[in-house]
Amino acid sequence: MIILKRILLGVVGFVIVVMGTLLVITFAYENEVKDYLIRELNTNLKTKVIVDSKNIQLSLFKNFPYASLSFKNIAMLESPVGSGKKDKKGNQKFLKQDTLFSAGSISLQFNIVDIIQKKYAIKKVMAENGRVKLRVGTDGSDNWDVWKGSSDTAVSSEESVFNLEKFGFKDISLRYLDLKNKSDISCRINNGNITGEFTSKMYDLSITGDMLVDHFKIDSVNYIDKKPVKMDLALKVDNEKDQYKFQDATVELADLKILVEGNYVSNSASDYVDILLKGKDMDVQSVLSLLPEKNQKDISDYDSDGEFYFNAQIVGKLDDVNSPEVKADFGITKADITQLSSDITLKNVNVTGNYFSSSTSSNYFIDLKTFSASLVNGKISGSIRMDNFSASNITASLNADLLLEDVRQLLKVDTIWNYAVESLAGSMKVNMKYKGKFNSSGKYTKSDFESMVLSGDMTLENAGMKIKSSTLAFDSINGSFVLNDNSVTVNSFSGNTPKSDFYLNGVMKNILAYSFSDDADINAEATFQSNNFDLNEFLLDQQESSKRDTVYNVHFSPRMNFILNSNVGHLTFRKFEANNVRGTFQLRNQKLIADPVTFSTMDGSVTASGMVDGTQDSTLLVTCNLSLKKLNINKLFDQFEDFGQTTMTHANLKGIGTAEIQFASVWTSDLTVDMNRIYVRSDMTIEKGQLIKFEPMKSLSKYIEVSELEDIKFSTLSNQIEIKDQKIFIPKMEIKSSALDISLSGVHTFNNDIDYHVKVLMSDILFQKARRAKKENTEFGVVEDDKSGKTSLFISMTGTVDNPIIKYDRQGARQNLKENIAEEKQTLKQILREEFGWFKKDTTAKKKEKPKDDDKFIIKWEEEDNDKTKKEDEDF
Repeated sequence: MIILKRILLGVVGFVIVVMGTLLVITFAYENEVKDYLIRELNTNLKTKVIVDSKNIQLSLFKNFPYASLSFKNIAMLESPVGSGKKDKKGNQKFLKQDTLFSAGSISLQFNIVDIIQKKYAIKKVMAENGRVKLRVGTDGSDNWDVWKGSSDTAVSSEESVFNLEKFGFKDISLRYLDLKNKSDISCRINNGNITGEFTSKMYDLSITGDMLVDHFKIDSVNYIDKKPVKMDLALKVDNEKDQYKFQDATVELADLKILVEGNYVSNSASDYVDILLKGKDMDVQSVLSLLPEKNQKDISDYDSDGEFYFNAQIVGKLDDVNSPEVKADFGITKADITQLSSDITLKNVNVTGNYFSSSTSSNYFIDLKTFSASLVNGKISGSIRMDNFSASNITASLNADLLLEDVRQLLKVDTIWNYAVESLAGSMKVNMKYKGKFNSSGKYTKSDFESMVLSGDMTLENAGMKIKSSTLAFDSINGSFVLNDNSVTVNSFSGNTPKSDFYLNGVMKNILAYSFSDDADINAEATFQSNNFDLNEFLLDQQESSKRDTVYNVHFSPRMNFILNSNVGHLTFRKFEANNVRGTFQLRNQKLIADPVTFSTMDGSVTASGMVDGTQDSTLLVTCNLSLKKLNINKLFDQFEDFGQTTMTHANLKGIGTAEIQFASVWTSDLTVDMNRIYVRSDMTIEKGQLIKFEPMKSLSKYIEVSELEDIKFSTLSNQIEIKDQKIFIPKMEIKSSALDISLSGVHTFNNDIDYHVKVLMSDILFQKARRAKKENTEFGVVEDDKSGKTSLFISMTGTVDNPIIKYDRQGARQNLKENIAEEKQTLKQILREEFGWFKKDTTAKKKEKPKDDDKFIIKWEEEDNDKTKKEDEDF
């Protein structure tokens, strides 16, 4: 017990002596050590160090058995960084000087014995709670060139006070900005150590540490965002050859472990790299998490598991001109990828591929040699290779048997040919090969598709498509297509909508260029068949029509051209119906041409040729020539919605009509007609006619019993009618009816203003009818019986339909409209030029001067002397 006490007292005494000795040495040598080391720092540093002398302390206890000179709240300015600009004198301009680093504490550690020997050799440097900002200017200059080289100082490496073996870091924020290469790296070093005999010619170097990478940006693209990184690198260093050999090195990025092997050689001309990277124990989800921030939103809807592997070799020169060659093999095995929004899972995903890049040969490619996956109701496999990323060439093959709705949701397809798609049904099979251009911007031109090579086939089985906010839907769609370069041959394509069915076959040229570029036209030639086709379904503006009544939107793309040979059993548009529609329709240069078209309608038949001109923005010019045979007049007015007027409607007319019609009108794209720009010229004949409750005829009730005027029947009526300027021009015509025989001419406006001139023949049977019905007819002095036994009464009817004004037409100026129209027969092109302003530059359409039309109806009475004074018309 006594011996133990003595030992303890001896140890305590030794410690006290040692501590006392250290304290004495500290007080005795502190100023000498500080002055010496500060002098050495000033000798070797190019830039200014900012520190208060009170914050410099020598300690023999803090890092025992090493002595340490500690600097608190220290900062160092950076070396000058070039801006890449020059002043007026041609001198280099520099960026505003910033701080290279600042730290709460930096300690320089050396052996305590060095103090007594007065020969100091700093072995370790420890930094804590600091900030480091490294910068590279646009001219390539860096801000950390602060240590003088051997040419800058007379102190040799053997005599240098800095004989470092270890750097230590704790809680250091590091920022690296490269203005030349547009890179920006920011990280927080939690703990880090770099150890080695740095002054030896050959030594083992160890780098360990863990950090959090806040961002890793290259050219504004963030490749690593808030990811932990751990390093454990073991290297062999050869200072004579400037060679670094990785022997047992690992880097852990997030949950990914990468093994590093190989050599790095540095020299003044260019560095040389020969590095092998191996991915180990990786999973697909962790790899996808490393995609750049801008791509993260594209995969945020996906969850995955499975194995990922890669081996990459980086070999070659590294300098301002050259980049090393990179070869990599990678793959995914036994992975499942689930789309969270749809709960669709790609199962058993397998991918094998490789990557290559070389600056010397300017060759870059990524090649997915094989990929395959399966779904609950389908499977997919193929390959894809992309060469030269800036202007990529794609070589791909695809074999798939998939449900269309799975494809739509996986690819997030919202629209198909301008239809907003709600859902798809059915399946598709694809077997194709493709070689062509790929543009990462998504902007293609026609030329990109001219060199494209595409082959294969595609089929649709029991497909369907439901449109958003619309009653329109497609079902029972089946199709067989052959892909040949930029064209698609449609062997068969059929389907149904709620009110229609269709069958199509033909060829569509430039369909891919049309679909993906803005400067290519599609040219199609096809045969179209349908048992029943309702145009209303396809021309409706579904979005607007859901808000209010039926709204149409007709627009012809300037890039679409087609020839369509049609055979439709039953066609419907608005109230119009036709059967056995046969004809050829062409769309070219935004003009839809039908020539010829034949169909049965309204109990008769029609032969037509026409054009809808959509070249004038939102305006449509509709022109046509019609040959009508034996049409039901009542149905004609009803199905054409009374031609937009209310004066004479389908309720007022019956009969059988035959006519030759020239028609022109201007419409808006929503099919609203411009009433001021309607032109019609019609040579018409009506048989078995019946005029029912026509208000203007009731104005003749002074002469005829109302019951007779409410239902007037006539056997045959022939005339040439002209409509323009919202006026219906009726040349002189003879009407032999059940009520009376009259000669009628005049003008009737769309606003129901009228200007009729009537000659009533009161002889024979008609005279007896009128006299029996109205005895007042014999009381008018204007009723005369000529030598041939015929009696005539001349009447003018003006005002409006609702309030007509009836007068004797004694001295009115009569206009022979029928003869005038005959004299003015023109081609349709002339009419369009004069009435609508179309074809103004066409010199083949010469405008003729029209003879002036008098405003009054001229009748000369036999009993009046031409020299007598003319009397005013008398009102009834």
